[in-house]
Amino acid sequence: MGFPPGLLPELVRERLKTDAPYSPLSPLDVERAAVPPPQPPDAYLAARLDKFHAELRVRGPPAAAGGP
Repeated sequence: MGFPPGLLPELVRERLKTDAPYSPLSPLDVERAAVPPPQPPDAYLAARLDKFHAELRVRGPPAAAGGP
C-alpha cells in the first residue's frame, strides 16, 4: 500500500499535539485518514515497465554474489 506524500508526517504532527512525546501510530489512524485508492499506471509508466521487464528477460537474472 502506498501512502500519498505528507500523510504520515501530518498524522504524527497531529498525534504530538495531544499525546505524550512518543506514541506509535495506530493502523486505525491511517485508515481514518482516508488514504485514496491507488491509481492505475498511466500509459507512459506502463510502457516504461514493459520495457524494463523486456530488458530483464533478455539479460536474465543477475549473477549470485561471491560465486566461484
